[in-house]
Formats: sequence, structure tokens, C-alpha cells
Amino acid sequence: MNLRYLSGVAICLLAIFISATSGQSDTTTVGRGPRRGTAGRNGWVGRQQLDDALRRIGVGPGVSGGAGNPSERRNLTEFLQVLNNRRPAPATAAPVTGAPVTPEPVTGAPVTPEPVTGAPVTGAPVDNGNAGTQLTAETLAEIRQELEVFFQDTSRIPKYVQMGFHVCVGGCDGCLNLADDSNKGLVVHYNHLKDNLFPKWRNHLSLADYAVLSAYEAFKAGVQANTGCDGGQCSIDLPFTSGRRTCANPESPPTNTVFPKGHDAASPRTFLQQGFGLTENEMVALLGSHSLGRAHVDVSGFNGPWDLTPRVVDNGYFSALARVEWTQHFQEEAGANQWNGTTLSGSNIMMLHADMILQHRFTVDSNNVASCPTTVDCPLATTSDTVQRFAQSNDAFISTLGRAVVKMCNTANFDTARRQLFN
Repeated sequence: MNLRYLSGVAICLLAIFISATSGQSDTTTVGRGPRRGTAGRNGWVGRQQLDDALRRIGVGPGVSGGAGNPSERRNLTEFLQVLNNRRPAPATAAPVTGAPVTPEPVTGAPVTPEPVTGAPVTGAPVDNGNAGTQLTAETLAEIRQELEVFFQDTSRIPKYVQMGFHVCVGGCDGCLNLADDSNKGLVVHYNHLKDNLFPKWRNHLSLADYAVLSAYEAFKAGVQANTGCDGGQCSIDLPFTSGRRTCANPESPPTNTVFPKGHDAASPRTFLQQGFGLTENEMVALLGSHSLGRAHVDVSGFNGPWDLTPRVVDNGYFSALARVEWTQHFQEEAGANQWNGTTLSGSNIMMLHADMILQHRFTVDSNNVASCPTTVDCPLATTSDTVQRFAQSNDAFISTLGRAVVKMCNTANFDTARRQLFN
């Protein structure tokens, strides 16, 4: 091979190298198809320009002879200097060859990434996950059906009813301060609702709405387990209103919520009437939801069930209040007194001051001791007539309870644009 041939090869390879490193290309039509040129600082060096440069040093098309003499080598050196001077300045971030300079978003994907489903996002909208989609009757029916299956495990009913009340003490905003001892028994259940049940439906309703709806369905399941109504199985009317706003960050909820204490005789009934706008009868009925569940020493310090059907919403609570003889007992773990009683079947049940004050009138001193040691010594309270009426009729109790629950759950901050009433 002579030097002329090697010089031509070297120049072509150099041109290709410059084109590759510049990240730019231009296409000029030569013969039957497009060919690549190489980029210079002031524009594109096309095929024709390259051929002209080759001719200048005696190795271009149509030139005979060799490049082995000093003159040709000098010309080659000059040409390399020309190409070197015309190399483009290095780009700050060169795009991939052939790719558009400005990346386009993937077709159909939102430019702003959506948060991971169900994950809390600092600064999220106060409706927490609601994308503005209006809840439809069809979607609501699907959610209710899913919850109906969920509450076929009747052990879940008491905790989700309790959770509905506790969420609404804070304004029905779907959030619970799990560091508060009053919520100690709800940690697992609330986290399951927030992290597992709700995310599937977060584009249709808020977390606050879902917490209320789950409480409604828990109430319904507990009532339907009661067959002591006129005509057999009981039912409860709980029309659902959507559009509640969730607190700004469920992972860091407000910490100033104050819960009424069961060992306080007066404050719970005052709280229910003033905080939720309940009538006296509705307040009595709502306390009757203590028919569900039981007190646990490791949670509240108190111990025992309120009646013998802790997974059923029935009037057993009122029957026990009205018919059992109760004795005051100091519960060491709670540091307060509870009332212990024994049913006709010999089963042990309990009540708190907040329950007993519905049937009997008494005062409580600074040591949490009631003014009468047993209910035999206590006069009847003004609300004892309501207790007796509910003890005699599941229908009367449940219809009044339904009104109380709806009132309680509608004491919320609603987004009027999304507020809808469903039967």
C-alpha cells in the first residue's frame, strides 16, 4: 500500500471519528442513497466538501499519483489542521445519536409522577388520594359488597365500629393519633384500613369517607346478626354522604384530640350531645354501641364484656343496665373503678361510670369512687326511662342508634363540590 492510499483511509476514518464524537450528522444525497458527513463548528462538512479536501492533497477522486512526497505529506498535515480547527465545541450533555434533543414524555404517561398507591405524601391534598372523581352509586355498591365480605369475620365488627367513633371525635377526617392511649387497641386495625383496604378505592373517595363507610358496614353487620327485631332479622338505616376531607397527613395526624373517658361519669354524655349535636335519646342509643366488644386489661386497664353478645348490636346492654345488680370494684390496672355484675346465667359482665350514669344517679369523688357502692343504693337517673324502653325493644334502640351514628359521622369538613348523598 502506498502513502496516498493510507492517507485517504486515515482522513476518512478521522472524518467518521469527528462525526461520532460530535454527536451530530447531516445527510447529503449522493448517488442512489443518503450518506453521512461530519460536523464542523460553522456548519456541516458534507461529502462534496470532503471530496474537495481530498483533491487538495492529491488523493481525492479523479486524482492520479501518490501522496508519498514531502509536498503531499505537508498538504495532509495542513488538511488535518483544518479539520481540527473546525471540530465542534464539546456539548455539555450530548444526546444519543438520532434521539430528539428534548425528551418527549412516554405516550399516555403523566408528566408529573403519581405517588405510589396508598403511600402517604407530604403536602398531599387534604382529601388524601381523591383525584376528583365523583363517587358513583355503582362504585359505592362495589365497596359495600367488599366490606360486607370483610365483616363476615365478625371479630372485626367491634373494632371498626369503635374506630368510626374515634375518627369522628377528631372531626371525621379519617385520621387517628396512634400514640394516644385511647387508640391503643386500634393500631393494627387502623393501619390495615389505611394501607390495605382503602388504596384500591382512593380515586373514588377520600380516606375520611372510607373510614366512615367501613364503620357503617360494621354497624350493619352487627345489626344483621341480631334476630330479635319485629319480623326477625334487624336492619339499620345509614344513608351515606361522600365528600369528607382527610387530614393533611394521616402519618402525622393532629395530636390535640381529646377523648371522653369511660370512668368519668359526666363528660361522655356531655361530649356526645354537644360535640355531635345528639338529642338525649340519641346519646343514650350511641352509648349502647358498647354492646359490641369488651374491655381489655392490656388496653384500657378495665376488664370484661358489657353484655353476653359482644359481636352483635342488640339491646343486651340496656337489659343488663336495667336488670342486673351492680357492685363497684376498683380496677387496679386502670387506676379507676368499674361496675361488676353477674347475669342470671352466671356470666360476669361489667360497666363503666359513663354507662351506669344512664340508669342510676350518683356523683364521683376525686378518687373515682361513686357515691353509692351498689346500684341498690342509687336512685334512678332521668334517662332510665329511655334505658327501659330500649331494653324492651330492639327496634326502638336500633332506629335511634341509626340517627345518632349518621349525625356523628356527618360532623365533618365536607368538600361541597364532591358532597353527595346516597341511600
